[in-house]
Amino acid sequence: MSGKENQVIGRNYSKQVSPDEYAEIGRNYYKHKQYDKALETFTEGIESCSKPSYNLYDYRAATYDKLEMFGDAVKDGREMIRLDKKDIKGYLRMGNVLEKMGKEDTAIGIYKYGMKNIGAADKNSKVCGCHLHFSGSSGIIFRPLVQHLGAL
Repeated sequence: MSGKENQVIGRNYSKQVSPDEYAEIGRNYYKHKQYDKALETFTEGIESCSKPSYNLYDYRAATYDKLEMFGDAVKDGREMIRLDKKDIKGYLRMGNVLEKMGKEDTAIGIYKYGMKNIGAADKNSKVCGCHLHFSGSSGIIFRPLVQHLGAL
């Protein structure tokens, strides 16, 4: 672990750590499957920033998902949508987790809400819309759509 990581996790740092630095350190933990440390880092970053960081909520939601803390992942997805209604990632993140919770109808509602807020002119709305169009009836699985999120 680097000195910077010790400073952040130990909360004994002398300089203010930026949201991007928290994100970098947390993503490193995530990549090494140290999800508890990643979660702690992202949470500390969110709590220490005067302005909410969309990316930190996104990364923390992904970490909650890996830890199967789905309720917390949904809360962070909701916060992502609140922070930026025009970014598709919040809708995809939240919808994916809702599916894992067996709440497919609610997930469909979130995807539709995202299509409405993103707007038809946005290229990301076409990704979401096409997938919904071809998905059919209930019991829908949106895995190809969620792959759009990619890795941290």
